[in-house]
Amino acid sequence: MDDNNFEHRLTKLEADMTMAFRRIDELRDRQSSIDDLSVSLKQLAIREENVESALKEIKADVKSLTNKPAERWNDLVKTIISVVVAGVVGYMLAKVGFK
Repeated sequence: MDDNNFEHRLTKLEADMTMAFRRIDELRDRQSSIDDLSVSLKQLAIREENVESALKEIKADVKSLTNKPAERWNDLVKTIISVVVAGVVGYMLAKVGFK
C-alpha cells in the first residue's frame, strides 16, 4: 500500500472518530435530560401522593360537616320525645296523686 492510501484511510478514520465522539456527546446530553425527567417524575409522584392524602382528609371533613345537620336534627327529635314523655309521665303522676 502506498502512503496516499494510508493517508486517505487515516483521514477517514479521524472523521469517523470525530463523528463517533459527537454522537457520544449527544447521547450524554440525552441521558442527562432523561435523568432530569426521571427526577421530575419522582417528584410529581410524591406530590400526587400528598395531594391524594390531602383529598382524603378533605373528603372526611366534608362528610362530617354534611352529617352535622342530621345529628342536630336527631338530637332535637330526642329532646322533643323526652320532653313529651316526661310531660305525659308527670301528668299521669299528677292524676294518680303524686305532687
